[in-house]
Amino acid sequence: SNRYRRTESIHGSEAIDELDEEELRENRPYNQRIDLPLPGDGEYEHEHEENLGDLDEEELTRDKVKKASSQILVAQDRKQKKLRKKARNAGVQ
Repeated sequence: SNRYRRTESIHGSEAIDELDEEELRENRPYNQRIDLPLPGDGEYEHEHEENLGDLDEEELTRDKVKKASSQILVAQDRKQKKLRKKARNAGVQ
C-alpha cells in the first residue's frame, strides 16, 4: 500500500515565496494574475452602481413578488379545477 504513495511536489512550489513575478510566470505559464477591486474602493462601488440600472423603476418589492406569485397559483388552481370538472362531465355523459 505504501508503494503507491507519491512524495513529489509540483515544480516550483517549494520556493514559491522566494520567486519573483517573472520566475512565477515561467514556472506556471497558465496562471494569470489579475487585479480585483476591493469592496471599500470607490471605483468598485461606482462601477457596480452603473451596472444596476434604474432601481426605482425596475425594483421588485416583496409585496409585488408575493402578489404576482399568488396570481400564478390562482390561475393554476382554476385550470386544474376546469380540467377536473371536464373529466367528471365527460364521465357522466
